[in-house]
Amino acid sequence: PAFFYASLRFLAGINPLDFLAASAALACVLLMRPNAVYLVLPSFWLGRKHLIKMAAVWAAGCVLPALWYVHVWRVSAEAPNIYMTLAPQLASRASFLSPIVFSPAYYRDLWDILAGMAFTPLGITLLLVGCFQARRMPGAPFYLLWAASFLLSSLAIPRKLVDHDFYLLQLMMPSAPIVGAGF
Repeated sequence: PAFFYASLRFLAGINPLDFLAASAALACVLLMRPNAVYLVLPSFWLGRKHLIKMAAVWAAGCVLPALWYVHVWRVSAEAPNIYMTLAPQLASRASFLSPIVFSPAYYRDLWDILAGMAFTPLGITLLLVGCFQARRMPGAPFYLLWAASFLLSSLAIPRKLVDHDFYLLQLMMPSAPIVGAGF
């Protein structure tokens, strides 16, 4: 949210320092969760009238994470006592671009996690109703695009989504207003 807030302020021209705030917030998000690159879709939807400005925020915000990940990859290749999990995960078919996405059992397991634990049966019902009711809610396309871009990007890391529940926390924030619309 800090990234979106600072981006909106920068796009509105409120304060030139908002460019730095938006870029720094994006860098922090990408350093903590590299899979958060899915935020590119909702952020460019927010900045659809200022695509060059939003592209500048993304370019500046990606510099630090890119430098950090390249550095850690080089150090982990040279030093046997330093291990970076990102590179092996990208090389492993078990976690990245897995053929499991073509299995109906994967989607059943994902549904069970979403409807049972993440949202609960009542929450998933309100989410589904909210998807239809949200068209009357201001900002609904943004939240729907945010949630959809997370779900689409999770197809690149399907095992992570089912095996590690905390990845679903990234889905909760954009889903909350949609659940509210279903209430």
